[in-house]
Parts: sequence; C-alpha cells; structure tokens
Amino acid sequence: MMEKGRYLLAKRIREHRAARGWSQAVLAERCGIDRNYIGAIERAKHNVGIDTAQTIAEAFSLSVAELLTEPRLIRRPLKPKRQAST
Repeated sequence: MMEKGRYLLAKRIREHRAARGWSQAVLAERCGIDRNYIGAIERAKHNVGIDTAQTIAEAFSLSVAELLTEPRLIRRPLKPKRQAST
C-alpha cells in the first residue's frame, strides 16, 4: 500500500533535513516558515499546500517531485554464474 502524501512528505523532509545536518529551526529560517509549523509538517499533522511544499523543496534545492520521490536502491546486474569445468 502506498503511503499517504502527508506521511511521505513528512518522512522525506526529515530525511533531507537530517542528511544536511539542519535543525527544524534552520529549515524554517531558510523557508520563512515558523519552526512549529515545520515540526507539525514533519509529524504529518498538516496537509501541506503545493506552495508550501515548493518553498520547502527549494530550501533543499530540489523540485517538489524530487522532494516526494523516494530513493531507489541501485541494483547491479548479477554476474553470470561460472559453469563448473568437467
């Protein structure tokens, strides 16, 4: 089952913020959004409008699509099995 949008957004914001070592206060300042509101978004307590999502994405130098996209595992192709010599 796919995550609801606000839960996915909350998770992705936390991940991006943590990866940069930013506090909620730093993100809030970069966005011009109250720190308490950032905290509520990260707890999925608010449905966020597209303009706010764009403001947050831009603080991370991302598009909204990139902000919402979960990273995919990079899978290397399997090496062919060696055939046993007879």
